[in-house]
Amino acid sequence: MSSASCMVLRRMFSKEVIPATKKKTVDALKVDFEDRLNICSKCDRSTKIVQGFPTFCKECGCAIQAKAFFEHLHCPLKKW
Repeated sequence: MSSASCMVLRRMFSKEVIPATKKKTVDALKVDFEDRLNICSKCDRSTKIVQGFPTFCKECGCAIQAKAFFEHLHCPLKKW
């Protein structure tokens, strides 16, 4: 491998791989997701319309299982 190729790979590694390792692990994201679902399941604003389908929030109208999955989205009642 040429030294130019090594430099390109080193630059890619430092810009993409290293920052990605600083993000949360899949296990940490799963815990956050489960915590959010647990909080919502106890909330009086959540409603399960049909068995086997997502639970909906009466406050914002979202499908809770979908919204809870995304780390950048938050509960309108500031519960998570």
